[in-house]
Amino acid sequence: MTDAIAIANFFIKKGIDTQEYVTPMKLQKLIYFSHGWSLALYNEPLIDSEVQAWEFGPVVPRVYECIKHYGNKPILRIIDYYGSTPEVSDSKTISFLELMWETYSHFNALQLSEITHQADSPWDIVAKKYNYDIPYNKGITDSSIKEYFVKEKEKFLTHA
Repeated sequence: MTDAIAIANFFIKKGIDTQEYVTPMKLQKLIYFSHGWSLALYNEPLIDSEVQAWEFGPVVPRVYECIKHYGNKPILRIIDYYGSTPEVSDSKTISFLELMWETYSHFNALQLSEITHQADSPWDIVAKKYNYDIPYNKGITDSSIKEYFVKEKEKFLTHA
């Protein structure tokens, strides 16, 4: 597992370097999709933090607290977390995140949010329990995320 802030900083830096800046919502979805695919492909969680179901999709609250002041504006600086700027250092994770960036960066935040809201997605399963009026702090389990992304992988391989 990697520090969720380090994963966030990878995508923020990638956005700055390519001038395809990420907003807080887009960043959250990039982290979520990366975490899901890590669970499905490697049987390992990517991040060390809980994912929760919020109105606009899955959110990592720890990351949210660091970037919420941007609102819906592009994030222009990597996260300074209590005097340090966590970064991803191992080459396997960097290669994986590069692939996630290539796969998802061309979608805007609302498109990514719509994908997370698909029927029977982990977010949708939590939201249905509350008639889509999700109370605060409702976690999405890694097992639910993994199950969903394994099904997505199987769909892809069936159609490949």
